[in-house]
Amino acid sequence: MSWPKHFEENGYAVVEDVFSEEELTEMKEEIERVIDGIDLDQHPKSVFSTYDEDKHTVDDYFLNSSDKIRVFFEEGAFDKDGKLVVEKHRALNKIGHGLHLRNEVFKRMSFHPKIKQLLKDIKYEDPKIVQSMYIFKQPKIGGAVTDHIDATFLYVEPIEHVIGIWIAVDDANEENGCLAFIPGSHKSEFT
Repeated sequence: MSWPKHFEENGYAVVEDVFSEEELTEMKEEIERVIDGIDLDQHPKSVFSTYDEDKHTVDDYFLNSSDKIRVFFEEGAFDKDGKLVVEKHRALNKIGHGLHLRNEVFKRMSFHPKIKQLLKDIKYEDPKIVQSMYIFKQPKIGGAVTDHIDATFLYVEPIEHVIGIWIAVDDANEENGCLAFIPGSHKSEFT
């Protein structure tokens, strides 16, 4: 079955080898450069959690991040005195949500002709990027991501027009934090 047909039937598809190893390495090296440039004294210690969604509705740092490069830490990254319990590179949950706007490497990858072609293949005529994130899967720290529907966080009309594209810069499996889907759930009522 072609990947567009699989996507139409199941609501997701895996498309292998969209980016070259060199491009994936470039993204990994760029995010390391971004992290190296983070001055922890200049950033709020904003912890990202899917267990406490209400917390983010009052977090201005989070709410105003759509067009910025902001860092969000893992649960358990800080001790009671606000000091990191692991080094900075291992304490981050994600960097977002405006990488596609503010970083040249991620802008180039987000608007890459290969991505545009994938969207054309599934009949998206004029797609818009509303957020971009680099999500880390840190060992031995952080919380699980709870089941969710992306369209309940990203408001568009009609709601079923939200699509997420995940670029796995490393191989992902059940042991190290891959995505999971409920096949066909895109045809259900959104709740």
